[in-house]
Amino acid sequence: MGVKIKEVRPEDFDAQVLLALAREGKLYMKVEARKVSEKELLARCQQEAQDYVRAIDEYAADEWRPCINKVWEQLVQERAIAPGLVMPQKKCLNRYFLMSLVSHLQVLGIYRPDGEVSLLQLSCSLEHTTQKNSVYKNRTNYKLTPKQRQQVREITDRLSKSLK
Repeated sequence: MGVKIKEVRPEDFDAQVLLALAREGKLYMKVEARKVSEKELLARCQQEAQDYVRAIDEYAADEWRPCINKVWEQLVQERAIAPGLVMPQKKCLNRYFLMSLVSHLQVLGIYRPDGEVSLLQLSCSLEHTTQKNSVYKNRTNYKLTPKQRQQVREITDRLSKSLK
């Protein structure tokens, strides 16, 4: 048996019927999502990205640990990198892209090398799990572009000079 939904106009509103439907668990409300601008979505994803990667701060290389948050602050604001943080079709944070970014940072020495900490360990810490997950498995579908890799290199080079 299918569910029949009837839209009620304000002039047809009957409070007693409404209360009866609510008691019976048959009252449904149509909820319309608020339109979010691209700018708002990007800002939200930038903040979520910084919150997300805090889970692996402890894996930063010793010399980078004091400024790992600064690395991420600059990365998520970078014009070439920021758009990759958003999955436009789902309007959410692109954790796959972030995993690729973490992988690249590990290669650059920002996170401890693969012999000490595997990429899988980093992924498990990010995802709060103990096994391979979709973020780890699909990170290669969201590779950094050459321009993005160049921007990451420039940011880390600039910051490494301030460490000395």
